[in-house]
Amino acid sequence: MSSRLPASQFSIKIFQKPKKDQLRECINYVNQLEISSENFVEFYRQCVKSFTPKIEFDTLYMGRFFEYKTFLPLKPSFEQKECKWLTIGIGGTSFAEKNFKEKYPGCLVYGIEPSPDQYENFTDYGTVIPYGVGKIITSLKYQE
Repeated sequence: MSSRLPASQFSIKIFQKPKKDQLRECINYVNQLEISSENFVEFYRQCVKSFTPKIEFDTLYMGRFFEYKTFLPLKPSFEQKECKWLTIGIGGTSFAEKNFKEKYPGCLVYGIEPSPDQYENFTDYGTVIPYGVGKIITSLKYQE
């Protein structure tokens, strides 16, 4: 079994390449090391932390069951008229969609929901698509 090294001893040459290539090089390097699983996790995290951009997500509270909807925020330069947001399963609340429309008023919002009793006041903020999401079972024979 290999000995455990502190992550501070782990170093990797910074290449003059795009960040995604640097991340790939770092992960490939870590994969080749003969180190303990604890070191592997530490070094892998260091690769991700060093070579990926810091991303701040927008998080909107849904208003029930302590659930949140999380998404990448739009760049300020992004044309909101090009923005389309899809909620899969309205689920009886449109609190997150209300907050989304307040933040991005030019975006179009769509919600997929098969049950009309779950629409709440979604149409105040977007368009309901009245379909379910699921698997089609082709082995079943339907009779007419």
